[in-house]
Amino acid sequence: MKRSVIVTLGGLVMTLLLLSLGTKVVLILSPDWRAVLGRSPSDFESLLASLRHVITTLTAFVYIPTAFLMGFLVGLFSSKHRISSAIIATCPAWILLVVVPPWGILIGLLIGSAAVFGAWLSKWVAQSLSSSNVAAPNSVERPLVR
Repeated sequence: MKRSVIVTLGGLVMTLLLLSLGTKVVLILSPDWRAVLGRSPSDFESLLASLRHVITTLTAFVYIPTAFLMGFLVGLFSSKHRISSAIIATCPAWILLVVVPPWGILIGLLIGSAAVFGAWLSKWVAQSLSSSNVAAPNSVERPLVR
């Protein structure tokens, strides 16, 4: 339990770090964000279209990959409670979207399911790695002699 708590808190910090860095990079590189900052109030429809494009880009290229990566890493390093630890560690990515109905709820569920899928995948990867590396502890490979 202690290990799961430490891994969850570390995943929470890493999620916040990755989200802030990814958001900064996307906003710096996005021409739509520069358009949002430079718009006049009279051009409201294009402002909303630019904001919608920025939010879609952030969700697709920052939030979902971050949730998947952190769900995978938290699930890989957590001894038990992989899925619940992944959900808690990635909550900064989806918790604010849950209060914005109706699309925010669906996007929040998509981001949370990416974290759960990452945790499930880490469980499967850990099981396949442990089953492929099973060998006798004191076995020595002998060369074939003909």
